[in-house]
Amino acid sequence: MKVELQWPIIPELQRIDGGRTGFDWEQISYLIDNCSIDRKFLNYIKDKSVILVGPSPYMGKQERGDWIDSFDVVIRMNKSWPVKEEHKPFIGGKTNIRWHNMNTFHRHGGPYSIDDMLEEGVEWLCSQFPLRLDYFHNDIKEFEKLNEGRINFHCWTDIEQYMTYHHYLGTRMNSGPACVAELLSYDIKNIHVTGLTFFREGWIDGYHGEEHEGKGNKAIQFGNHAQAPQIKLLKLLYENDKRVSVDPEVERVLNLKEGV
Repeated sequence: MKVELQWPIIPELQRIDGGRTGFDWEQISYLIDNCSIDRKFLNYIKDKSVILVGPSPYMGKQERGDWIDSFDVVIRMNKSWPVKEEHKPFIGGKTNIRWHNMNTFHRHGGPYSIDDMLEEGVEWLCSQFPLRLDYFHNDIKEFEKLNEGRINFHCWTDIEQYMTYHHYLGTRMNSGPACVAELLSYDIKNIHVTGLTFFREGWIDGYHGEEHEGKGNKAIQFGNHAQAPQIKLLKLLYENDKRVSVDPEVERVLNLKEGV
């Protein structure tokens, strides 16, 4: 084990109502090209085809499970795992990585269920937040104690990179855009984004519970997460990084005017 230094815990940067959208591709590409990475995670993800599967309700209308499972690495976010049996023809059943917001309340990230993840072949749990930020540092440390090294664990590695993203966007990122933004700092072959429509159409049945079924949110603010800056970020990544592809349904959201 390494010596653990008592670094200061850093407060979250300011969240702006509605966020900021004044950033450009030059700023984002610099963040992608100049960062620290997790070498163990790099060895796992390098040169692999990746798909990020979101919970948008359109995912329950097309039987694409076999196609989704054909990717080298299938990533599901928060409560998108475990996959319900009735959803597998539509969204596949394979999960290599679970991208988690480290909030275990059911309406947020959901329980970790480490033993169940291991039993079902999940290879990594990834935190969308880095260590040493005050809002999820303790949750990450508690997970590490609970995990005891059983499942591979990755945190967003470069805290300065993460905080610069937050500064540019003026908001805390959702799990999906955070996943794409960080993965592009690694030498992946490509990443396809499916089922990510920024809450505009609600969620696939069973994701959020009955009180939320079929309900979308077209506002630019969703809790701690302003959506307009994140839509712009994903659009910049899609239009400028050839490794990124998206579903037509996702592309339509990226091309909507702000707030529509």
